[in-house]
Amino acid sequence: MKILFIITGVGLGHSTRDEAVIKKIIEKNKNAKIHVAAFDLAYDYFKEKYFSTEISGLRLSEGKFKFSIAKTILKNWNFLYIWLSTFFKLRRTIKHFNPDKVVIDFEPIAALAARSCNVEQVALFNYDAELFKEYRKQNKSINLLIQSLYFKATYNLVKGKKIVASFFKSGFKNGYNYVQLIIRDKKADLEPENKILKKFGLKKKPILVSIGGSGLGMFLIEEILKLAKHFKDEEFVFFCDRHLKGSNYACMPFSPNFLEYLKVCKGVITLAGHSTLSEILAYKKPSLIYPIPNYIEQELNCYPFEKKNIAIVRRYRKGMSIKKDIAEFIKNIPILQNKMSELKIRTDGADKVAEIIIS
Repeated sequence: MKILFIITGVGLGHSTRDEAVIKKIIEKNKNAKIHVAAFDLAYDYFKEKYFSTEISGLRLSEGKFKFSIAKTILKNWNFLYIWLSTFFKLRRTIKHFNPDKVVIDFEPIAALAARSCNVEQVALFNYDAELFKEYRKQNKSINLLIQSLYFKATYNLVKGKKIVASFFKSGFKNGYNYVQLIIRDKKADLEPENKILKKFGLKKKPILVSIGGSGLGMFLIEEILKLAKHFKDEEFVFFCDRHLKGSNYACMPFSPNFLEYLKVCKGVITLAGHSTLSEILAYKKPSLIYPIPNYIEQELNCYPFEKKNIAIVRRYRKGMSIKKDIAEFIKNIPILQNKMSELKIRTDGADKVAEIIIS
């Protein structure tokens, strides 16, 4: 079986999610041949792992602290040229590779290219239209509505099965296959906590700060680094592009050891990326979440956490006290941990997606 994955390069979460699915496909079908077409972070992630083709795609843009449609349009001023060149490049890739199926996460031009070659498609993304309808009752933003129409149109372009990666939903509803947590590895596959703590030289369970490379993310990292000294009883581990070390904090680049740190940590400070929140749920860790304001994907990702009151969610506004947020989070970690521990979570999402794709 030959499968082409076409993956957006916006953030790393799509890449780690799709890699988990690819591994399950290969487990189930040893003869499966995988080809990846991607851009930016996704292409860099996959180019040494699977045969890969570099394409171009839509690049998102923030204001200083929030997602901006206007800046995104300006950043993609030549989108017509980009989409046309990508369309024809994907057509050539499809005709040369001749896949049985094309899995799309989450580029609309990929659906058009696959349709033009009459190849079966599968959409994989985490936008939940039903959840947006519910969320819209409390947030009437026109900005979010425009983004929702874009995501819905992309789903509708796909001629084939549509999979929604969800936190708590599963089963088939209104034309969508809902699957629960898609994670890279299972908790049981990692070493015991005491061995991991010893391996990394950690004296106590740390607070992880995993925030990514967005404008808001980099601002929060700088602020939390300054504030770490005020929380002397805590140990912080930052996953970022800094190489700093203090009396109670250390910075390190993003690494495959993240899940080991996640297993032994006492809590996580993060943005609202779907894959990161999926892993936080899978490992049942308390979290302080700063969604990128005005960005529908992040707004919807943190919404179920707010509904269930299983995390502290803060939408950053200029002048907010991050120190106060962290103090509140640390104080409430035991309460949040109890709530997380009571959750019944399924972590077989990658298995389910692989079954849908190869069925």
